[in-house]
Amino acid sequence: MILLLLLPAEGPPWRIAFCFRLGFTIKVMDSSLRRVTCLPLEQLWRSTGPIIASRGRRLNAEDIANLLRVGRVQFVIADVGHPLQWIDLADCYNFWKSEVKPHLATGERIVLDDFPDSYCYIASEWNAAGTDTTDCPA
Repeated sequence: MILLLLLPAEGPPWRIAFCFRLGFTIKVMDSSLRRVTCLPLEQLWRSTGPIIASRGRRLNAEDIANLLRVGRVQFVIADVGHPLQWIDLADCYNFWKSEVKPHLATGERIVLDDFPDSYCYIASEWNAAGTDTTDCPA
């Protein structure tokens, strides 16, 4: 099972240092090396660092179609053991039609054999600080 994340296509530049403390030494984590370790995610990141965003509602096919009618949608795939995969904005409509729509799980009970190639996506809307997903320019 793969978690699919949606972010507004436009927003403020996100560049924040992610630090953790070991003993008395502060280490800066290299975000380009981060991997998804568990689902659901608690944080989003790019190779430049973490993104300040909060997970919102779970989305169904109609919700995603409505977001796409407003403008481009940033699709992000979270798959355990892999880095986050940010889908190019120019490909958002094709990605939706060919990849997400046939594999989108919406019910509470998920049977992987019910989906092509036995995998599915669960979609969640994420809202980045200072953005509004209802006003997402194309």
